[in-house]
Amino acid sequence: MNVTRDSKDTVRLPVLISLILGACIGSGIFALPQNVANVASPGAAIIGWTITGVGMLCIAFVFQSLAQRKPHLDSGVYSYVRAGLGDFVGFASGWGYWLASIIAQVGYATLFFSSLAYFFPIFDGRNLLLNALCVSVLNWTIFAVLARGIRQAAVMNLITTTAKLLPIAAFLILVAFLGFNTEVFTADFWGRALTFGDDGDEAASLSTQVKGMMLFTVWAFIGVEG
Repeated sequence: MNVTRDSKDTVRLPVLISLILGACIGSGIFALPQNVANVASPGAAIIGWTITGVGMLCIAFVFQSLAQRKPHLDSGVYSYVRAGLGDFVGFASGWGYWLASIIAQVGYATLFFSSLAYFFPIFDGRNLLLNALCVSVLNWTIFAVLARGIRQAAVMNLITTTAKLLPIAAFLILVAFLGFNTEVFTADFWGRALTFGDDGDEAASLSTQVKGMMLFTVWAFIGVEG
């Protein structure tokens, strides 16, 4: 059946882009500056970002090619695995992907209420039962909205994606105009000083720095397969 642009089952390009951005932008990206600075010099960080970006772009092209060659497989990663490796492997892939998503959702919700504890002390770690109840209510509320249809899911994702992008944009603006220090950025550009060793006694090699920081950058791209 052909689906027209005005169908209730379709979303427009800006909303579709927000779905991908929302899937990629999680809690990890907000901790990237601190995490990367602990394991890599500026030069190593630039190399690692380049490698990660090219690799993730290749993954995106793979899924684009699969979508073009197998347009009838419209259930995402699960359908490709099932078609290529069989029902059992497909089931294991789908179940594992679902389980990972559920765990991630609970983790995000827990982080959300932990952040609220800064303003509302009642959500601190001492009230475990209250936090668990609030996390459960939040997750079921999100599920109820998503279950109403793709339009409602897209609108909710557009709102949350905007909320994610605003602090990132604010951070970039503040760093660009207020907090960026060229001398600090270029000092020990390749990490030859005794700063990035595993035990703090010797400098880590450039390759070690790149591998260390790519653990964080690859995590930041989790969700791009959406």
